[in-house]
Amino acid sequence: MPSPNYKYDVGDIVVTRNSSEQSALESQNWRLSNSNTDFTDGSTETILIQTGEERMELYTDIESDGSFTYTLYENPTVSEAGTNLNLNAVNRASIESSTASAESNPTITDTGTQLIETISTGSADTGAGANQAKTPGSVTGEVGWILAKNTDYLIEVENTSGSTGIVSINAEIFVVPYNL
Repeated sequence: MPSPNYKYDVGDIVVTRNSSEQSALESQNWRLSNSNTDFTDGSTETILIQTGEERMELYTDIESDGSFTYTLYENPTVSEAGTNLNLNAVNRASIESSTASAESNPTITDTGTQLIETISTGSADTGAGANQAKTPGSVTGEVGWILAKNTDYLIEVENTSGSTGIVSINAEIFVVPYNL
C-alpha cells in the first residue's frame, strides 16, 4: 500500500508531499549508512534497527561492486551489541532525536523471522589487468516496510560475488504520520 500524500492549498497552487517528505518537514525522518571496503566473499554485513516507542517505516538502498543477497528479518536474537550507528536527521535544522537506534554487525544467535530475501546479480571480476571490472549489484527498496513498535529488525547482506569487494548499506526510517 503506498504511503498517503499530504495536500496543501496555497492559493492557485496545490503542493503534494509523500509521507517521507512530510516526516522530514516535521523532523521525524532519519538516515543511516554503513560501508565495508573489505567485503570478502561469503561474509555478511548486518545492521540491527530497534524501533522504540513509535511506529516507523523503513526504506533501504544497498549497493555493491558484485553480487549479493539482501535479507530482512524481524525479531532476531542478539547476544552481543554491535557498533552504534548514527541516525542523522534529514531536517538538519531539527534537534529532535529518534526513538529508534541502530548498530552494525551485532552478534546474532538467531536471525528471527525472514520477511524478504532479494538476490542482486552483479558479477565477480572479469577480464585481466587494466581491463578487469566488476558488474555492480544494487537493491533499492521502492516499497517501505511499516515496522512494529519496540521491535528489532535485522538487515543482512551476504557477499556472493566470488571475490572481495565493497558494500554500502543505506537506510531511511521515519515516523509513520498516520494510523493504519
